[in-house]
Amino acid sequence: MDQILQLLQIADSALPIGSVAHSYGLEAVIAEQGLTHNQLAEYITHTLQNTGVQEAWLCRQGHRLALVDSTEFASAWIDLNQTVAALRSPHELRTASEKIGRRLLQLIAQLQPHPLYRFAWQSQCINHAPVFGLIGGIWEIDQEVMSAVFLQQMVKTLVSAAQRLQPIGQKQATMIIWEMKPIIAEIAGQQCDELPAAFPGLPEMASLRHPHLPTRLFIS
Repeated sequence: MDQILQLLQIADSALPIGSVAHSYGLEAVIAEQGLTHNQLAEYITHTLQNTGVQEAWLCRQGHRLALVDSTEFASAWIDLNQTVAALRSPHELRTASEKIGRRLLQLIAQLQPHPLYRFAWQSQCINHAPVFGLIGGIWEIDQEVMSAVFLQQMVKTLVSAAQRLQPIGQKQATMIIWEMKPIIAEIAGQQCDELPAAFPGLPEMASLRHPHLPTRLFIS
C-alpha cells in the first residue's frame, strides 16, 4: 500500500519537478497550425501512438535496470539515456526531459535514498522516462503499471497545457483524459525488446519552431 501511495505522489502534477512549464510543442501547434480544442483528443492520440510508445519503452528499460548488478548499472544507464538524447531532435525536448528527470531523481533521492539513485546522478545522464521506470523497479511495482502511469501523466500534462492555451473546461479535460485510457493500456502492455519505430511528426516539428514564436507561455 505504501508503494502505491508513493507512486500516486510522484505522478501528481503538483510534484515540484517543473513539468507544468512545458507544453512539448503543443503551444506552437496551436499558434501556428490552428489546432482547436475539438481536435485536442486526436492530437494527443497521435502523440501517444508515436512519442508515447517510445517513452513507455524507455520507462520499461529504466525499470529493468533496477535488477542489474551495480557494477554494470552505470554503463547501462548511460547507454539508455544517450538513446533518449538521440531520439529528441529538438533542443527544447531534450532539455525538458533532462531537467524534469534530474529534478525527479534529486527529489526521490532525498525522500528515499538508494545506491542506484546515486549512481544515476553521478553519471550526469538523466532523463525523465528512465528515472520514472527506475523508481518503479526499485519499488518493485509492475513495469506495465509504471508505463501506464507515466503515459497518463504525459496526457495530463498536455491537457493541462491546452487548458491554459484554449477554452477547455474541467469537464472536457476530464473526458479527454478518460478517453485516452484504452490507448494507454494498450501501449503500456507492449513488451517489445527493441526500441519501437515512431514518427512524431507535427509535435517534433512544432518543438523546433517553438523558440521562434513571438510570445511564449511555456519553455517547450
